[in-house]
Amino acid sequence: MITTEINRTEIINQLITKLQNARLEQGLSLNQVAKRAGLDQTMVGRLEKRTRQPTIDTLLRLSDALGTDFPALLSSAISSSQRPGASLQRISSHAHQSPAPPPAPRPSPIKMTDLAANLGLSRLTVSAVLNNRHEDLRISAKTVQRVREAATRLGYVRNRLAIATKTGRTSSVGIMVSDFSSHWVSRILRGFLREARARHLLVNIEEVSGHESELTALTKFMEQRIGGIFCCNLHPAGNFPEVIAETSLRYSCPVVNSISQQSLPGLHVDSDDRDGMQQVAAHLWKLGHRKIACIGLASEPQRTAFMVQGIKNLGGDVPAEWILERQSANPEFEPKVLSLLAASNHHPTAVICATDELAAVTMRAANQAGLNVPDDLSITGFSGDRIGPLLQSRLTTVTQPFEDMGRRAAERLVASMQRIENSAETALKELLPVSLIVRESTARAMSPAR
Repeated sequence: MITTEINRTEIINQLITKLQNARLEQGLSLNQVAKRAGLDQTMVGRLEKRTRQPTIDTLLRLSDALGTDFPALLSSAISSSQRPGASLQRISSHAHQSPAPPPAPRPSPIKMTDLAANLGLSRLTVSAVLNNRHEDLRISAKTVQRVREAATRLGYVRNRLAIATKTGRTSSVGIMVSDFSSHWVSRILRGFLREARARHLLVNIEEVSGHESELTALTKFMEQRIGGIFCCNLHPAGNFPEVIAETSLRYSCPVVNSISQQSLPGLHVDSDDRDGMQQVAAHLWKLGHRKIACIGLASEPQRTAFMVQGIKNLGGDVPAEWILERQSANPEFEPKVLSLLAASNHHPTAVICATDELAAVTMRAANQAGLNVPDDLSITGFSGDRIGPLLQSRLTTVTQPFEDMGRRAAERLVASMQRIENSAETALKELLPVSLIVRESTARAMSPAR
């Protein structure tokens, strides 16, 4: 049975070859023959490429379309096979039935030329539609719809590798990020990825931690010839900022950053932290607080400086011992906050925190010190983290537009990749507005302001 099936396949291949030769001798295109036979032009193309096994009915229709003598073609095909006798009986008995198909060969990808031939259009027209250049060539809306519907129906997928080989550029971007678990990181990436999807970008994400992994990720990006790099929550040590700056220049690969080290090259898309801290300071000042402490992060000293400056702008001051900065994941930090709040003679009536997490730590320390929030102590956060509304005294905080930051970073990176922006003329920072959300963790100061 296996040998018979093999011979049957050989005979059918011989028939296809003879029909193809007849088509070429008559100077007919695939589209012309397909129309005459009432078949899909792509099907005929697959038959000639041997990527589709035809039924005898299909072969008969092609023979009629070409005006050939099918019995004569069949006899000739059998003569060319190894066992004509066994195969003749099998082929003849199925002359009006669909034979049991052999294992289906792996189909070949649909090419743009296949799509164009199927529609009877030029490859230039199809290319213009699929690359969104149809308006430049004044292609009708009806044709645009036909091309897009056919691409969907036939399963056409753009070969981005071929495009990159031809143009020397890819429509892909690389994201270098540290600490996926951070709430604000996931929100920024969500905004970036949504915009990237809308712009049909391919995205390669590398999570990094340390100089070696940063260099490895950068090398991968350059090997793939990505079009741009987005750095999110990246605070590298050593000379990596200089390395990525040199690489960006050498490979014409723009860089955009968000909540990352300021020494990194390219545009930084961040929230307006200075304005946010001024809003917090003004809010507490209006409530009568004059003894205000500041708790920040060593990794973001600029935000701590904005806290202190916001109070000074209102005519106040912050004692040096009331300015605390936590090193990353420092387990000894909470006792320092407790020591500050437990001082019997001289303690603040309000605390501005650089993050909502620090505000939660401060609220816990206040409880240990026997202080009621907000009656004895007002506390504010920063970032609009989901932890804020869950605290015992819902947190007054500044919300940062993380999704918008990611979306805007993607927009600006694409503009740089398309050379819409001149990197030499682009501002180093773009700050998006923040909002103060007042909740139960702040109240009027118990003693009148002096």
